Amino acid sequence: MAAAIRSFKAAQSEAEGVRAMRDDLLLSPTGLLDDLCDRSYLERLVNEQTPLDPRRWSTRVWMLLMLAVWDRHLGLN
Repeated sequence: MAAAIRSFKAAQSEAEGVRAMRDDLLLSPTGLLDDLCDRSYLERLVNEQTPLDPRRWSTRVWMLLMLAVWDRHLGLN
């Protein structure tokens, strides 16, 4: 039981790290998405306050996340 709890806490911690990375990339004031997208929409999307079903939400976040990673990696902005 203790091992399961440790495993669950580790997964929770990892998920928080991924969320922090997502927020950093999608909401960066100096990134490409800040130039291309409405800031309030990005904030609503990140906070899951959009009328999208979970599959569409995750697809949209994933595409924007990959665009933001590409932008940060190439450093064109």
